Amino acid sequence: ILWIYPRGKAIKKEKDENLIAGACGVASSLGADFVKINSPGVKKLKQAILAAGRTKVICAGGRAKKEQKFLRELYDQIHTGKTSGCAVGRNIHQKSLNDAVKFCLAIAAITNYDLDVEKAKKHL
Repeated sequence: ILWIYPRGKAIKKEKDENLIAGACGVASSLGADFVKINSPGVKKLKQAILAAGRTKVICAGGRAKKEQKFLRELYDQIHTGKTSGCAVGRNIHQKSLNDAVKFCLAIAAITNYDLDVEKAKKHL
């Protein structure tokens, strides 16, 4: 598995839609299975998804945020932006074990079982 994640000191705007589309294109050219990006916003994902070709695009979870907001963004990224999922760290790890498990179930409800946000929230 090859991962490309455009970020770091040399990257001035991690959410620039052209940078992200370029990274997705490079990932596709290299035969990557996935490319992890910082979402430029759901309406700006189309270019990245097209550039990725068969490479699956997943969005970083980003900074910690309220669960309902996170789930709404995730749903929109998948259903409107056509991404394949998410890579979530601090939004899970900064919770208690019980809350983290519930949140993971809500994320899985959207990403794996194609449920809407209202149904996914029932896991919280």
